[in-house]
Amino acid sequence: MGPRIRKLRTERGHSREQMAIRLGISKSYLSQLERNSRPVSMAVLVKLLETYRIDLKQFSDHWQAAALEDLVCAFEDPVFQDLDANLKQFRLAVAQCPDLVTAFLRLYEKRSNGRARKKNGTVPPPGLG
Repeated sequence: MGPRIRKLRTERGHSREQMAIRLGISKSYLSQLERNSRPVSMAVLVKLLETYRIDLKQFSDHWQAAALEDLVCAFEDPVFQDLDANLKQFRLAVAQCPDLVTAFLRLYEKRSNGRARKKNGTVPPPGLG
């Protein structure tokens, strides 16, 4: 969830200090949340949703699951056969680097004409790339 919070903050043009004040938490705690060093408490999540008027669906794991599946499919391509990529690495990439995963999947889709993409596609929720 950390990268999603950071993305929301930067898209709104807020500094860590500004967002922390709005959420009623310390700047260092927000920094830890953004790095996934600390879990997001229910109280902070509710305050985040209320303060920024976002839908809880934007923070759902649906996109992560779809992106993970697409990443696994993409790496079945023979072009990656010499890499020792595994599910643990893919999960970490999806959780920690959602923008990088999105960019990779877009590039791979273009290169492969969408062969690895599922029928319903992998599109990140708005503002959560």
